[in-house]
Formats: sequence, structure tokens, C-alpha cells
Amino acid sequence: MIKRLFSKLPDLFKLDTQYYMSGGVYLLANYIFVQIIRLITHWSFANYTSKEVYGSYSYLSSIFLVVMLLTYPGISTAVTRSVARGCDGSYLFAIKKRMKFSVLASLALLCAAIIFYYKGQYDLAQSALISVFLYPVAFALEDYLAFYLGRQNYLSYALASSFQGGFSLAGTFVGVVIWGKLWVCILLFLLCRCIANVVLTLIAIRHVKNRELGEGFESFGRNFTLISVVGMLSTQIDKLVIGSFMTMNKMAGYNLAAILTDPIQYMVVIFNQLVFPRMVKKDEKEVTKKFASSLKIYILAIAAGLTVFIFCLPFIFHFFFPKYPESIPIAMWMAVSASIGLLVGYLETYAQSNDKLLKTFWFWKTARPIGIIIITPIMLWGFGLLGAVFTELTIRFIEAVFLLATMIREVRRIRRYEKIAS
Repeated sequence: MIKRLFSKLPDLFKLDTQYYMSGGVYLLANYIFVQIIRLITHWSFANYTSKEVYGSYSYLSSIFLVVMLLTYPGISTAVTRSVARGCDGSYLFAIKKRMKFSVLASLALLCAAIIFYYKGQYDLAQSALISVFLYPVAFALEDYLAFYLGRQNYLSYALASSFQGGFSLAGTFVGVVIWGKLWVCILLFLLCRCIANVVLTLIAIRHVKNRELGEGFESFGRNFTLISVVGMLSTQIDKLVIGSFMTMNKMAGYNLAAILTDPIQYMVVIFNQLVFPRMVKKDEKEVTKKFASSLKIYILAIAAGLTVFIFCLPFIFHFFFPKYPESIPIAMWMAVSASIGLLVGYLETYAQSNDKLLKTFWFWKTARPIGIIIITPIMLWGFGLLGAVFTELTIRFIEAVFLLATMIREVRRIRRYEKIAS
């Protein structure tokens, strides 16, 4: 019976079930493993260190992510796109490009270390100074993941990502449990990440088959880098403001709520990684039909998952994070926002895969984060930590409504065209 049901799934959802199940299993397994690694890391900080140390670690992690914008990050998506079209040389080009730009990231971290020192935040200053030397290899040498996605080699992607994350966790966990000092934890984390990236890059390079870049590779990379700037700032602006102008205790509680709800919206990453390389090869009509046919079941799955998550959240805090009860209401509203983000991610992947809607995709990829960047600091000052959460929730909802209306319009247009043609 199960076998018969599985055989009918392609007709029911109009999907290449064998492709999505085979690739999805590897991506989902990697996703679960990476999220477990993140949760163990933050659990160890939340339970083995003070709120001050955990808040400082969270603040510095946000700085690392923002500084990554200086390493030309958008080229990673361009690598996936070009490699999917048979142009492996884009990966080698990306390695050289990002390593050159990573010098800017190191200079930014050096400036941050100096600022922390003069503000009397010596733990942060030490940690930032250590990262100046290790950051380029630790954060700018990981486009082997984009290479494997372009090849649709999801097993290699999952193994590489899991190895990098697991090895980094081992170093961080040792630093937290044995020493408990911020600079030691950062040193071990970056050092392990560097070793993993070098090994995995050498392995990936051996599978490059040609030196071609592909049409529009560099312009696509530039566009995505510009989008990445506002996108990354929008995801970190709340933590940067809290870490810079509020206490590290508040930073710790807010970040813990974010860590527990981030896995919800990271499901979008899996969906995009699995679907985009496949859909980018299809025509606009076929892309619209496939996305529209699966939309209802996708929304129902989001609603069911959100209900279960909110029900379990108080028990999670009680058993695993007893020092942070103040984070529960923040986490609940973040979960609602992240669930809307799942719908937005689905609709954005549709627009990204449809050449006719690329302008719409670029607009919302830029407009949403810009709105969050502008409004979040104001809401934080006026309404506290929940102000930042409601800002993102509202803007995501507006985008979801607009993109949904766009999809409905395209579906109706296609039906009218088919009716006339018949």
C-alpha cells in the first residue's frame, strides 16, 4: 500500500518525486545534523558560561556574519547557477575572488578589535584580534558547497557541510567546557573551521572538469552580492543594535530565542537548494504550474509544524535552558515570523526560477531587508526586544501577500493562454 501511494505522488503533486526524495534525504539529514550542532553549541554556552560570556559570543558571531559581506558572498549563488549549466570554472574563479576580498574583512575586524579595546571590552577585543588572521580561510573558502549544489551532488554537499560543522563544534565545545573563556572558544572554532575548509576545498578542486565561467556569471554574482549586503544586515541589525547599545544579558536571551526558531526558516534554504538548480532549467509556464500545484500542501505543513513547535517551546526551555525563561515569549513570536518566512521563501524561489519574474524577485530581495534595517532600530528603542520581532513579522507578511498575488496572476494568465490555444 505504501509503495502504491509513493508511486502516485508524482501525479498528485506534479513533482519528480524520485529526484526530490533522493536529494531531499541528504539535504534534510545534513540540515538536521547542522541544527543539532548549533543547538549543542548554544546549549553549552547557555549552561556552562555566564550570560555575559554567551551574550558576547552571540554579538561577535553577528559581527562575523556582517563582515562576511566584504568577501563577495553573492558569487556563491552564481557558482551554483553556472555549475548547474556545466561551467565548473566558475568555482575556481570564486575561490580567488573571495580570498582577495577577504582582506577587507580582516581589516574590518582589526578596526572592531581596536574599538572594543578602547571601550574596555577586552574579551571582545582579544577575540576580534584573533579572528583577523583566521577569518579569511574560515569564512571565505567554503564555495565547495555551492559547487556541489550546482552539480546536484547532494550527498557530497551533505558530507562536506556536516564535516565542517562537526569539526568546528568539537573545537568550540572543548573551549566552552574546559576553559569557558571567550577568546579560547573563538580561537578553537576558527582554527577547526580553517582546517576543514582547506581539506574540503582541495577535495572539491579535483572534481572540476573545465575552466568555463558561463554567460552572465560575474554580473549575477555582483547582483547577488548587493542583495546579500542588505539581506545579511537585515538578519543581524537587531543583534548588532542590542549588542552595541544594550546589555550582554539581553543579548544572550534574545539570541537564544533566535537560535531555537532559526531552524524553522532555514528549511527555506533546503527547499531553495533542492528546487532552484532543477527549476532554473525549465520554462516559465512549467515553473508556475509546479509551484502553484504544491502551494496548498506547503501552507498546511507550515501551519501544522508551527502549532507543534509553539506547544513544545515551554518544555524545551524548562528542561534545556532553565536560566532563560524570559526568552519564551520572544521565541514564540519569532516562530510565527519564521513560519511566514517559510512561505516567503517558497514564493521567492518561484520568482527566482521564473525569468519573467526576476525583477520582482530582485525588488523584494532588496526592499524587505532595507525596510527591516530602517525600522528595526526604531522599534527596538520604542518597544524593546519584541519590537524587532514584530518588524520582521509584518514586513514578511506584506511580501508574502504580494508574491502570492503575483503567482495567482501568472496562473490565470497561463490558463487564459491555454484556453485560447485550444
